[in-house]
Amino acid sequence: MKRYSYYTPIELAECILKLLPNVEMHTVIDICCGSWNLLKAAKEKYSEAFIIGIDIDSDSKEHKIEGAEFFIEDGREFALNKKKVGQTYDLILSNPPFGYLHEECRKYNDKDFVAEECYSGLINKRYEGEMTQANMFLAHDGSILLFILPNTFVEGESLRKARCQIANDYKICDVIRLPSNTFEKGEINTFAIIMKKGISLETFTNLYDAKKDNEWQIAKMGEIPYSDIVKGNWWLQIEPLKNERTISLRRGNLSSSDFVKKGKMVFHNASKIGTTWKPSVRYYDTKTVSSKVVKAQRGDILVNRIGKGVGYWCQNTISDIAVSDCIIVVENKFDGLVKQFIKNSTADGRLKVPIRGVATPYLTAQDIKRMLADNV
Repeated sequence: MKRYSYYTPIELAECILKLLPNVEMHTVIDICCGSWNLLKAAKEKYSEAFIIGIDIDSDSKEHKIEGAEFFIEDGREFALNKKKVGQTYDLILSNPPFGYLHEECRKYNDKDFVAEECYSGLINKRYEGEMTQANMFLAHDGSILLFILPNTFVEGESLRKARCQIANDYKICDVIRLPSNTFEKGEINTFAIIMKKGISLETFTNLYDAKKDNEWQIAKMGEIPYSDIVKGNWWLQIEPLKNERTISLRRGNLSSSDFVKKGKMVFHNASKIGTTWKPSVRYYDTKTVSSKVVKAQRGDILVNRIGKGVGYWCQNTISDIAVSDCIIVVENKFDGLVKQFIKNSTADGRLKVPIRGVATPYLTAQDIKRMLADNV
């Protein structure tokens, strides 16, 4: 699982743990401890606590803290076994691996598992989803949990259900946005989330921004009312777009499963070749596609939505051409639209919008709308 791992810098771990309450912690655990940096920071803050590290990778033992326990085991299996005997912990730390889980590697969605014991919103084919659920099996009322997770966990619509479920049982104390270059493996947008199991009388959640100049610093940005947190809104809500109704974007609806060797043309995503980006050409059979196909017209802007070529775009030169679900079509209704795309692109032609995702980078239609909102 090393390819899924994003290890927390020790200085950042120490900085985040300063936000945790100064109360006695008897037991501290990390069931995907990796480099042990979160546990080392916890030991520094809670010197009398007993430390337990779990990791499926035996190499993690090299970083073990003196006096701590270490077990080579899948953290998800460990958590289930401890749940069966009622073993819980005071402080639960986790920077789990991020990545897609193939069906044969999933632990919590087979027919023998008692599904009602899980948050259904977390059983989502993602490693970090199952690991987050596993950690929650280890919590008792009053337990503090610290997770480092991809930004989709905090901002993504696909995980809103999970956020709502969690907020009913946990007080979301603090949400900290981390820089995209936090980890050695490259750019990835993540958040640290601090929560406490049990109902709380607190009326808001603290929002922070972490950054590193000469050293790591965490600055408070604001607060979110708890009435928003329970609705799944865990980060700053952006004001409605000034030109939301006038900017027309559509995502294609043909997938690779619709492609055939011969048929009608459809534009699909592609990597950039040379100095310009152009979509690749595939074909689909009109007799087997039942839904109304999304098409682009001459002059529309085509944006590569996902993959290595994410964010590259071009102006369409063909009328009435079908597009796949990897392409976003921006209707060219405004003078100067192409100029705005050029203005908001890098030197090599990629849009200056947030690139999301972990293993597979992507952008959304909303990202493009916000780029254009004040300029059309």
